[in-house]
Amino acid sequence: MDCRRPLSYVVSIALAAVAAVASAASVVFWGVFVRDVPIGVGNARGTALTVLVVAVPLLLASMRLTARGSARAWFVWLASLAYLAYNAVLFCFAVHFNSFFLLYTTMLALSFWALVTLLQGVDLAAVSRAGTQVPARLVASYLTVCLLGFSGLWLQDVIPATIRNSMPAGLERAGLPQNPVYVLDFAFTFPLMAVGIPAPRAGRRSRRGAGRRRRCRSPAGR
Repeated sequence: MDCRRPLSYVVSIALAAVAAVASAASVVFWGVFVRDVPIGVGNARGTALTVLVVAVPLLLASMRLTARGSARAWFVWLASLAYLAYNAVLFCFAVHFNSFFLLYTTMLALSFWALVTLLQGVDLAAVSRAGTQVPARLVASYLTVCLLGFSGLWLQDVIPATIRNSMPAGLERAGLPQNPVYVLDFAFTFPLMAVGIPAPRAGRRSRRGAGRRRRCRSPAGR
């Protein structure tokens, strides 16, 4: 896997710096959320704190381990970028305009381009080899639980409002015209989960089939 692409490291480091500043500012100077309802302020500060103490350190650690040759760390790097991109969308669209707007948009732009540069030229064969030890059933079960659980929760809010052509209760409480979480999850997160559920098992079956074919072609298998 060609993970040592200088541009992906440069963009990801810039993202880590901007995300740390934006999240720290959101936690400390939370008065900028004056136009948001209390539940929105709490969500924004909680998200910012998680970005600061979990996502940014995890991103930097995974980059360092990837540079040392860890294929598994590359997946953590990718997941960290996806998490930051997801939450950058929330900072841009789930709160009212405030003094940190340019920080949030910069965070969104850098997370997008960090994903692009990291995925550019990825070695799919190396990805497949790195996934040989993945616990397929555990991963598939986790994705299934997340898909059914979160989609069920969101649909409890969305379907009644769709039938009545009214605002979902959660949106009324948040004072927003649209919920970016619903948009991201129904448009991207849930379809990716659905596609990913059979992938680990399919990969394992493919590897087992290849192993059996090699044994059949060997002198011992004749």
